[in-house]
Amino acid sequence: MIKNEILPLYQLVCISKAVKVFSVRELKIIFETADIFNQTWNVSGTLFYNQDLFFQVLEGEKNTIKALFNDHISKDKRHTHVHCFFESPIEKRTFPNWNMAFYGNNNNEIINLYQLNDDEIRSIENFFQDKITT
Repeated sequence: MIKNEILPLYQLVCISKAVKVFSVRELKIIFETADIFNQTWNVSGTLFYNQDLFFQVLEGEKNTIKALFNDHISKDKRHTHVHCFFESPIEKRTFPNWNMAFYGNNNNEIINLYQLNDDEIRSIENFFQDKITT
């Protein structure tokens, strides 16, 4: 649950190349670790994974988001070629709850790690499609 907003919100969107194919178990560990951090620091967003790419949206207070990206995400050895391709102040969170999903091998169907509903999945897909094509 996101705490009441006091400071202006900031959003950062990044893409990176996974160093290997991660198992569901490994992805759950990534999610659970991020979830603990994000609850502590009032960060929301989404992490979307597909066999060799990570797409991530981070939302929260600007200094927290910048520090998270610069001090942790960009230095994480589980991925390379980390590129922030969008960052900006925002009026409200696009992803008020931290969530994670990934595409599986079976006809590129989405595998739902954390019970995302269809609207949340479409929201993630549309969000990244818009950011990648603009």
